[in-house]
Amino acid sequence: MNNPYADNLAENKSSNRAFGKNKPWRQLIMVVLVVVIATGGFFGFQQWQRGRNQINLLKSANESYAGDARYTSFRANYIFAVARTHTIDESSIPGAQLLIPAGASLKADNYDQLFEADVVAVQSLSEVNPYDNKSLKKYVEETLVPDLKTNISQDVKVSYTYRGKYKAATIVVTKDGRQVRQEYVYSGSHPYMVIAQIKSDAFNEVVATMIGIEDSAAKDNIDQAKQILQSSMTLVQADKLQELYDGASNDFRQKTSFSDLKSAVNNANSYIHRDIVIPGGSIQADQFVGLLNFPQIDKDEKKAIGSISLV
Repeated sequence: MNNPYADNLAENKSSNRAFGKNKPWRQLIMVVLVVVIATGGFFGFQQWQRGRNQINLLKSANESYAGDARYTSFRANYIFAVARTHTIDESSIPGAQLLIPAGASLKADNYDQLFEADVVAVQSLSEVNPYDNKSLKKYVEETLVPDLKTNISQDVKVSYTYRGKYKAATIVVTKDGRQVRQEYVYSGSHPYMVIAQIKSDAFNEVVATMIGIEDSAAKDNIDQAKQILQSSMTLVQADKLQELYDGASNDFRQKTSFSDLKSAVNNANSYIHRDIVIPGGSIQADQFVGLLNFPQIDKDEKKAIGSISLV
């Protein structure tokens, strides 16, 4: 005798078993979806936070050490504050800016002596691609660290952090139980490196204030100063001193006569018509002092440097 209730019961049991087999998979899919959503949200938050940190970093870099001069490198396109205890030099090592203790007589036969004298070196890194954190890590691990281990010491420690949106590496080198190098490498818009013996105040000031010129609060003043410097040197080299003098500020003409200007140019006549390089300059308050590098004609000739002030 057929029992319709028994048939229905069997069908229901079969249906329950089938659903029971699928249920763990559905739960797994749900879990996977939740993990994907949570992971995406986490990385999205990280990116948002780093972007926010980048804004704060630029603001802090512009406002920190407000009383100290800012040095801008036209070649590297970055700007940083120079501690009052140091002066800037961009002629001793091509492509690098040296912060030298004020009043110090720099006589160094090697880099160890240079950094033992409390010198801080800053340089741009063409080996690191802008805005590329992976490129920075590759440079540090495949080039910088092996070079340090080969030439200085096997005791090299590296740590990574994020400053704003971009990665930074801090490298500490110890030799015979004593620290001999503190290096800081940063990617961002203009990758750079800061080197000293220890993490000094001057070292920290550079790191805290280093940003691209395009992000500097003084960007417009720097662009204007660069144009004026270049046009002024063009007039000097073309012997158009009267035109240069007439276009100078009232303050300059009150303090300097035309004969004083002409005498100064005549005294530097052997250098004026060379291929003068203007690597950068220092800006403080309403004054910009541009550096002038005169290339050597004779290998035995002493290096010649100069400056030109814009007020």
